[in-house]
Amino acid sequence: MESLGCSCWPEFGDMIYDGLKMHWVKKDAAPELVETVRQIEEHADQCFGSLGLLQLHWNVAVWAMLVGGVQLVEQEIANRGDNTPHLDAALLNLSRFISDFRKFISVSARDIRVLTGR
Repeated sequence: MESLGCSCWPEFGDMIYDGLKMHWVKKDAAPELVETVRQIEEHADQCFGSLGLLQLHWNVAVWAMLVGGVQLVEQEIANRGDNTPHLDAALLNLSRFISDFRKFISVSARDIRVLTGR
């Protein structure tokens, strides 16, 4: 399994179910599959836990994401120019990513009361 850029990604053996493609409901899934998914979710949570943005207050983390997004757009324009298919794709992907990350960070980032000890 590929590391996907996370140094804490575990190595799992290949799990092939006779080449069958099927939708799994947890209660109907093989115990090995349920355990593998649990381990993957646990390691994914550990990877997200090391994000520096999660140590910030949620609104500061969202602001940092927006600033980073603007920097990526400016870099794309500088590299390939404006009004290009590459810029269109970057803008679409970035708008989706920032929207999803804003939702994630508002739930996962630290509350100001935790940071200030109040």
